[in-house]
Amino acid sequence: MTVQEIQEELVHLGYDPGIIDGLAGPKTRRATRRFQLDRGLTPDGIAGPLTFAALLAAQAEIHGDQPHPEDELDSLPPELSEDFFFQISAAASMLGISLSASTQGLMLVGIRGWVGGTAVENRFDLYNDTIITVESSGRMTPWKASVDPGKLRESNPRGIAHLLPGLYSYRLGLHRKRETALVQAGPVTVERYFDEGVLNGKITRESGWFGINIHRGGSGNRVANWSAGCQVIHGRDWPSFIAIVLAAASAGQRRFLYLLLNGTDL
Repeated sequence: MTVQEIQEELVHLGYDPGIIDGLAGPKTRRATRRFQLDRGLTPDGIAGPLTFAALLAAQAEIHGDQPHPEDELDSLPPELSEDFFFQISAAASMLGISLSASTQGLMLVGIRGWVGGTAVENRFDLYNDTIITVESSGRMTPWKASVDPGKLRESNPRGIAHLLPGLYSYRLGLHRKRETALVQAGPVTVERYFDEGVLNGKITRESGWFGINIHRGGSGNRVANWSAGCQVIHGRDWPSFIAIVLAAASAGQRRFLYLLLNGTDL
């Protein structure tokens, strides 16, 4: 985001950065500090990653992020009940994972084939999955997502990577060296095959560093080229989602656990 774009965002939000000239002058820094104070950020007048995410989240709040009429799936509920975490813990225990022993700070939970509080058919190339932020306060918020690849992409000759259920470690970084995302902080386990059928009658399973990141997706119904195996948050939900992640990072969290489950196991 350029200085001019930041100035324009500040104006839309009711802050006065002075003349929109693309220069980070005293008035722009003063307006940025006022915005940061209102958002509970360090008021340094610098529009870094945390402030950038807060600006996007504030714009999302203004516009409401309402579902488009063409959306094929129901919108997600704003929050989940506390009892739902017990269902998540029970499903994790089936994988040999104890959340009580491993969960600290903000945690992410991906659920394949799960929308609006219920299991659905897991169809590729649609945002018919959910990624949940579980905050240290206990608040759980679901976000429209896809944990599977899109279909319009260049095929990997070894098969497309599909992340397997499990507990993985992530950290803040850059996806494709250009946009803020959660990137692998440890190996992940995937199965490789083509959506149209199993490669040579086989499914290949392997663990390693494959760049299976958690990043922003598109704003339409189809995942398409937004993912070749990554976990993607729908574009309209991304600003609010990453604002929660960045707030946790600002509080000192460096690693983020990501638990992936199947909706049919809940």
